[in-house]
Amino acid sequence: MEHAIRKHCTVHHDEDPAFYKSLSAKVDALISQHHEQWDLLAEKLEDLRNEAAAGRQTGKDGMGREATTFFEHLAQVGFENGQIPAEHLPAFQSLKHRVVEILQKTIVSIDFWTNADKQKRVRGMLKTAFSATGIDSVKSNRERLAVEVMKLAKNRHDTLTRTRQVQEP
Repeated sequence: MEHAIRKHCTVHHDEDPAFYKSLSAKVDALISQHHEQWDLLAEKLEDLRNEAAAGRQTGKDGMGREATTFFEHLAQVGFENGQIPAEHLPAFQSLKHRVVEILQKTIVSIDFWTNADKQKRVRGMLKTAFSATGIDSVKSNRERLAVEVMKLAKNRHDTLTRTRQVQEP
């Protein structure tokens, strides 16, 4: 069961890196915590397997699933240990919404993923949004963050555009 969960996490990692990284960490923790208790370990791994199969179901604290996916990935890339200092949380929450908004408005254009100029323009918009946060670690990592967001957006293209269509009246 452990190998099935790890394989699932590997296959789906690019769709939601933060979620599947946390599942991998949970597998490690369960194995180290219950390595001598086979029945309990099997039960816990079965629960985790179900969680992995279901994927991210809802966002945290009322955030939509897409916003949470991008929020957690940006936190992992933009901050040491993926932990957002409390004083930066409001600005980072705002950034998360701005990033999803930018992506939902731009990636729907025809031939977006094959048009380097369109992608460059969106990366510029993202870097501007990162700089506007006033958070030093986000500003200094804006280039890497823009690349990571674009990779994640490409992997989540269908969900991002479907979410936008649902939100529009």
